[in-house]
Order: sequence, then structure tokens, then C-alpha cells
Amino acid sequence: MAHEIEFDTETGKSRMFAVEGIPVWHGLGQRLKTPPKDVDELLEVAGLDWNVEVMPIYRKRADGSYEELPDTACTVRPMDDRYLGSGGVDFHVVQNRTLAEIAFAMSKESLIQTAGSLRDGAHVWIMLKYPTEWTILGQKHEANLFLSNGHNWTRSLTIGGTDTDIVCANTLAIAESSRGLLRFAHTKNLGDRLKIALETIQTMGAQFDNYYKQVESIAKIRLGAKDRLAYFKAVAEERDGSDARKALFEKQLEERWTNGRGQEARGQTLYRAWSAVTDAIDHHVRPSYVESESLKRREARFVDATFGGGATLKRAALNLALDYAGASNN
Repeated sequence: MAHEIEFDTETGKSRMFAVEGIPVWHGLGQRLKTPPKDVDELLEVAGLDWNVEVMPIYRKRADGSYEELPDTACTVRPMDDRYLGSGGVDFHVVQNRTLAEIAFAMSKESLIQTAGSLRDGAHVWIMLKYPTEWTILGQKHEANLFLSNGHNWTRSLTIGGTDTDIVCANTLAIAESSRGLLRFAHTKNLGDRLKIALETIQTMGAQFDNYYKQVESIAKIRLGAKDRLAYFKAVAEERDGSDARKALFEKQLEERWTNGRGQEARGQTLYRAWSAVTDAIDHHVRPSYVESESLKRREARFVDATFGGGATLKRAALNLALDYAGASNN
């Protein structure tokens, strides 16, 4: 399996950075003492100072000549002639610089925390710290804004929110599926970047408030051993894989209930059970497709927990907890 985080062979560095003191990125990428001060610095330290072009695709005729295909195109990174993907001809590239400009338009009250490139440049992201914090059962949570963009036909420009529990460094995307996310298709003009940024700040503020009210509601629910095991079983059923893999995941959740960082302070609550799920996915469960080598394992866990099946499962676990809380209050 290739490295998920792109590696620059010329510089010998990963195309990713994280500011010191951010614990959630599994030790990956370059470390900065302070956030980048402008767009140029962000692009340089993240290894994102390159462009993408849409190129035509040709087929070879029987006589040896070439014909341009009218309904398909591909994206290429001219810097190293890297092929990124193919699809319809109406694809509009959102350059890394554009993404960084949107991030800095939103960061007047926020700070750039991390950015990087995945899968040979096909997927890039930037994360900002949101200027608000919450406390649940005495434990601090930080809110972040997450910008994600694809340089092929598989991912739109997306802006959403994430929550980080500072005690255990667990993360969760606050938006469920496509609801609550701002998505900008590559086939449309993005318009005024500052307007997009301001719209995002306003939308995310309401989303964060609603999300933390949800977490506070499950922190009020006491959970007995029988109900806890039933909750873990329901979460495991949401995970892909064999029955044996799901059973192992249940055992891992029970272990994180007991031994996870900060768990004692959460008491015998539904919030503690849900925290066991996010802790397991972010830091302990190995994605099924990963090889055994250490760096690849950490990269795969980061990608899975942030963008993939792990992120989906964490949100499903919260929804199950909210359903249980709703039933308990009726």
C-alpha cells in the first residue's frame, strides 16, 4: 500500500504540517512552532505550492492517429507530470492557493493548525482552530474548521467542523453525512471567497452550538453495564467486516471504557461509552486494509478516522447514543 500522506522525494519531507501542541495527528508530518502567517508560508510548509491543470484525453485510432475524446478529461500536476484522475470535461480546478486564501479569509479569529496532501496530491486539506471552546464534565473541547478539496472527480470542495477532546485527543466531524456541510462543486464558479468564508463562520457557529448541546445531553445519562455492552454491540454492528472483526471491536471498546485517557472523570455515563468509541477509532483500531509497517499504519488510521469509514462510524456511534438518550428521557 502506498503512503497515504504524500511524500516529496526531492525535499525528503511529507507534504503535511501540524503546529506543535496538536496531539491528534499521530506524529505525522512536519512540526511548526507557530501557525503560518500567510498564504505563501502555508503552501510552502505544507508542500502545497503547486497547481493542477485539466488536460484532454486522446484515443489511438487503428491507423495510428489520435483523436481527442469530446466528453472526458483528466487532471495533471505539471510540476511532476502526476496524473490525478479523470472524468467529465466540465471539471473546474480549485487550486491549493484558492483553498488557502479561503482559509485565511476565515482565520481572522482563528489559527491555521494543519494542512497537507493525500494520495499523491488527489486530496488536500487545511484545518483551522475555531475561536470557541466548550467544557463537558470538566474536560475541554476545541472546535475546528476543516477545508477539504479533491483534485479529481471524487471529492468536492467541502467546509465543515470538527471537535477535539483535549484530554484524549479524540476527534469527531460535527456534521452528519452531507447535512451541515458546505459543499462547492468543481463545475461552478466559487464566487467571492470572503463571502464564502463569512457564510461558513456563521453556519458553523450554529452547528457547533447544536453539537455540544447533543454531547451535553449524553453526558447526563448514567449507563449500567448491561446497557453499555448493548451500546457497544450496536456500534460494532455499524462497522464493516466479519462477525469476528465486530466481536473484536466490541472487546476493544470495553477496554477503552476502562483504560481510555480521562475516562474516570466521565463517570458511568453514556458520554464515557461514546468517548471509548472515538478513542478506539482514533488511536487503537487498525483499519483492515493497512499493512503492518508503523508509518503506514499511523497514516491509514489518520485518513480513516478523519475522512473515511472511521469518521462515519464515530458519527453513527453518536447518533446511537442520542437515540438512547432520547429514549431514556421519554
